[in-house]
Amino acid sequence: MDIKTAIEEEKKKQESLFGGIKERIKGKVAVLYGEPFVGKSIFALNFSKFFKNSTLLLIDRNYIDDYFKINTNLNVLKVNSPKQLEYYLGKEIEVKEDQLLIVDSITSLAPFFITESYVTPRGANAFSNFVDKVMRHLATLKPTTSLVITHERLRSFESKDIVPRINMIALRHADIVMRMWIENEERKIEVVKERKMPSKIDFSFVG
Repeated sequence: MDIKTAIEEEKKKQESLFGGIKERIKGKVAVLYGEPFVGKSIFALNFSKFFKNSTLLLIDRNYIDDYFKINTNLNVLKVNSPKQLEYYLGKEIEVKEDQLLIVDSITSLAPFFITESYVTPRGANAFSNFVDKVMRHLATLKPTTSLVITHERLRSFESKDIVPRINMIALRHADIVMRMWIENEERKIEVVKERKMPSKIDFSFVG
């Protein structure tokens, strides 16, 4: 297989992969979680190329310049505080068809609420209420597709369950919740919760 053919084959593979995921979450509020540096941001940026309009609400400060080359048509709004995120959602985002809105990552705003060297109930509750408010607002922006990125946490040592690092109550506004991890050098995405149609499906891609 020559290089040109290999590139075309990879392009078709990517179109099939991301097209399938788009059909699954289009017009919904989706949450993608996983451990740091597993590839959630790279996935979201590649995914954004399959929408007519895409906006990244950039909270994460780990982005490198090459990330922005993945989709040069992406509208990037840098978020420096919870207030700024609320402003952008309320004033800057218009409801459009075939639009993807990425929030990366919501957990990066936790230090604004949890200011002590240890997590207090007051700080944790304040952050949970903020995330709940954001998720609730994203639900009002449909048919815009929203992709909220967050870290993961171990729910308990007994159950070994890996869950999003946001309050489970806030997830009531999510239509679909997905987890990303790496297995055999492939990033895998598993749907762990879906509103109305509970099911499980895996996607794999190399990136």
